[in-house]
Amino acid sequence: MNASAEYRAAGADWVHGAVTLLIRTLPDRTAPEPLAIWLDLARGACRDARVSPAAAAPPAAFVLAAEYVEWKRILRREMTPAAGLLTGRLAVTGSLAILLRHARSADALVGAIADVPTWFPDD
Repeated sequence: MNASAEYRAAGADWVHGAVTLLIRTLPDRTAPEPLAIWLDLARGACRDARVSPAAAAPPAAFVLAAEYVEWKRILRREMTPAAGLLTGRLAVTGSLAILLRHARSADALVGAIADVPTWFPDD
């Protein structure tokens, strides 16, 4: 994310704290409980990132939760985070209004993550 000029520019106004991406289930049950990806985001930079069982994740101002299949669709750019929120495929804890105001930033963040070669366990 920090290597992405697009994310730096799009996220420059983000001052709302950490975000957790919660994966409710994994297809092959490699994790016995939901998995959390915690991102300390501020002004277009990711200051820290951690992956852990959801119960061990640090607190976050926002939690975006979805099933594995929905996260996979987002990373494959088949669905935007905003579309996921508006259709209920992606649930949010925190202010939906703030997240929707930063939809461009979320899209750039997903783009930066999606550019990393990714292997999905069910492919």
